[in-house]
Amino acid sequence: MEDLSDTELYKIILQTINNPTLQGLFILSVLLIVLYLVKKEPFKMFVYFRELKIKKITFAKSLLEADILGNSTNNTIKEFLEVYSFEILHGIKVDKPLMIQLIKFQKKHKDKINWEIIKRAFFYIDKSSPTVKINLHWWDHSMRWFISFFSWLLILISIAMFISAIGFMSQPAPVLSKFFASLVIGTGFFSGGLILMSANFSYHSAIKIKDCLNKSKANKQKGKQIHKQLDNKGDEPQQGT
Repeated sequence: MEDLSDTELYKIILQTINNPTLQGLFILSVLLIVLYLVKKEPFKMFVYFRELKIKKITFAKSLLEADILGNSTNNTIKEFLEVYSFEILHGIKVDKPLMIQLIKFQKKHKDKINWEIIKRAFFYIDKSSPTVKINLHWWDHSMRWFISFFSWLLILISIAMFISAIGFMSQPAPVLSKFFASLVIGTGFFSGGLILMSANFSYHSAIKIKDCLNKSKANKQKGKQIHKQLDNKGDEPQQGT
């Protein structure tokens, strides 16, 4: 069995990453990993701001309990507490009117929509609409297919690298350096593919919400049509016996 050579392993990895196509895929994978980590809020900076919000809520509650402010100020503080508490509870930052609409929507469709889905789809929610509304454009649908294609491409490349690694170990004289190089590179592409695929979660969540909105709209229109037909029948003159 061939001994693992650091120099040989370095040469294999260097030859691999010198491929322009693989370089682009690798850079994109690294960027996506960084964005994913930032989105997950793993850093102390985000923990600090979260604790700061909790302190603000505690201070606002103490002002209300002290009853030293006027009604107008108290109402402002109450609204602040409602919105801030909603943000901490669900991770969604909105004003009070949209918060109320989101609560009503989730309560109505709680069998299909939970708060995690709403949080993921928040990017596509119209913040200026008086009701819950999803904004999806043609480029959103195109980007979804692009991300799906690219993520599966990375996964297929990783599978090819894993197969290569198995091939190196299946040889009469296993090549450990090439095996570990293929394994490391394959794992990197596989992780990048999964992370890239997760970028579509917000899109799929927005589609779920949009489907519920469309279904509710269709049911409402159907109910109006039935009600109109019943009214028309009631207005028809009755025939004498």
